[in-house]
Amino acid sequence: MTEQEIRERIREIEEEMSVLPSGCVTRKTIDGKERWYHQYYVDGKRKSKIVSVEEVSPLKEKIERYNQLKQELKELKRRLPKERKTKAKPTKFVAMPKFNCNVTIGEALTDSTRRVAKWERRDDYAKLQEYLYGENNDRVCVIFGLRRTGKSTMLRQAI
Repeated sequence: MTEQEIRERIREIEEEMSVLPSGCVTRKTIDGKERWYHQYYVDGKRKSKIVSVEEVSPLKEKIERYNQLKQELKELKRRLPKERKTKAKPTKFVAMPKFNCNVTIGEALTDSTRRVAKWERRDDYAKLQEYLYGENNDRVCVIFGLRRTGKSTMLRQAI
C-alpha cells in the first residue's frame, strides 16, 4: 500500500467511525428488572443511555465495527512515515487558548499606582524590593496569599 492509499483509507475509516457509536453495552438488574445501557464518553465524562432489548444486538454490532475500525486506523497510522517537525520561527506573541490577560502600560499604569503610593507598606514589601532591584533577579517571583490581603497593592507600590 502506498502512502497515498494509506491516507485515503484513513480518511474512509474516520468518516465511517464518525457515524458509528463507541463505548459498550451493559446489563444491569435493578429491582428484579433487567435493563440495558449504552455507556460512552463525551468530553471525558461518562454517559449512559437506556436501550431497549431490541436495540441491544444491532448496537453491539455497530460498537464492534467501531472497535475494529479503530484498530485498523491505529495500524495504518503506525505505517505512515513519521512527519518531520520543523523548528518554528520565534514569534513575538503566542496565542494561548482559554487565557485572558490585561496589560496596563504607560500613563494608565502610573495612574493605577498613584493612589496607593502613600499607603502603609505591606510586611513583605522589603523582600519584593530586594528581588526587583537586587543583583540576583533571574528567577521567577510568585506572590500568593489570601484574598484582600494586599498582594496587588504591594505590587502597585513597588511600581
